[in-house]
Amino acid sequence: MFFVASCCFLLLLVASCCFLLLLVASCCFLLLLVASCCFLLLLVASCCFLLLLVASCCFLLLLVASCCFLLLLVASVAFCFFQSLSVVFCFCLVHFSFIVKMKQHGKQITVK
Repeated sequence: MFFVASCCFLLLLVASCCFLLLLVASCCFLLLLVASCCFLLLLVASCCFLLLLVASCCFLLLLVASCCFLLLLVASVAFCFFQSLSVVFCFCLVHFSFIVKMKQHGKQITVK
């Protein structure tokens, strides 16, 4: 009877040790699950960072394009200004040469 009781006690002790090992294994599984969730969150955060980096690069490209557009606008205004100056200069040159030719021929020029 004592032998059977000690065998039952040993079996109960082995069963409790197995239960404790199963409890530790389930805790490790839960820790692994939490770690994988943290890894997934880190992966999502890194993807968001990459998207933010791409967006900032696109913003910089847009800024460079707008600066180029402004430079092109300034250049076109300057071109129009110098073009109008050359037209005025040509007009003055033609007018002056006309006055010189008229004076060479001895004609009087009156401005009305």
